[in-house]
Amino acid sequence: MSFRLISTRRLHVLYSTPLLLSLACIILILSSLCGLVPWHHTSGSILIVKKTSQNSTLVEKSNETASFYFGLLGSCYRPSKAEKLQCTSSAFPPDLLATIEKGGSGINAPHLQLALPELPPVFMSWAAVSLLALVCEILGSLPFYIPRRFGHCSRFCYGFFTAALWILGLGWALGFSAVLALACFAQSFGEEYNAFSADFFYNTATPGSIFVPQVIALVVQILIGIATIVKIENSSKKDSFINSSTWSNNLRVTGP
Repeated sequence: MSFRLISTRRLHVLYSTPLLLSLACIILILSSLCGLVPWHHTSGSILIVKKTSQNSTLVEKSNETASFYFGLLGSCYRPSKAEKLQCTSSAFPPDLLATIEKGGSGINAPHLQLALPELPPVFMSWAAVSLLALVCEILGSLPFYIPRRFGHCSRFCYGFFTAALWILGLGWALGFSAVLALACFAQSFGEEYNAFSADFFYNTATPGSIFVPQVIALVVQILIGIATIVKIENSSKKDSFINSSTWSNNLRVTGP
């Protein structure tokens, strides 16, 4: 079995890209948690309750369509499309009744007694675990970024990357279970609300867009995990990369 050196460009892809993706992943998790409240952005909404009409064209053109938005840390009410969101303060459990009382004269309030799953701590744990995995990735990559100063620490790269992979797997499991539970809740609750709200002005509940950043974060973490496995394969305990001054001398891959 022969060995060949990897080019500097490939090293940049292998070591720099996962770090950037990890940072983006943490931002996506936090945006799904804090997007609606306190950041006042509808991308963090789990459920959206609004009115519908048989004349969909009029509804789309109307500027008076009020909507209710429910998130992980609070809720918001928008009197019309042209106005800003009026949101509650951040809280756990979130304050949802205040929004309903503010503009819920035509809403099916009895069937909107939301009992959200207690998921904010899980999402916070997901973000914290992802941050810890990022720290391990950075520590394991230091000998390759600054070999003259941290080359003597290269024997620890295998351990850092292995720890990062296990921590990343734990975070992914937390995130997947939380997203799945939240999606099941939003789907089942929306169907139940719609079934009992035909005679109300706000008679349609639809899942919000909170799942978009969450699913992207899960996919990104899979890609990070694959890159970490490659780095583990190239960071042997027995054959550590000591006394190297360039990246091209630090990393090897197997070939035919």
